[in-house]
Amino acid sequence: MNRNDLKALDQELMEIREATERLKSLAIEHGMPAAEKNAERIMACVEMLSLHISDPLKLIEE
Repeated sequence: MNRNDLKALDQELMEIREATERLKSLAIEHGMPAAEKNAERIMACVEMLSLHISDPLKLIEE
């Protein structure tokens, strides 16, 4: 996997993170605790992916 591949994946992760944050905010706003908890789980998965994509990308770019 090259640097451009990692950049593309990192961009997708950022978009997923932003969408999940919006989802969580809406769930809180509308009083949907199950959706809020699911959004938190999604964020945990995104963070795990970040360890394998975003962090190595930062090392490559230094």
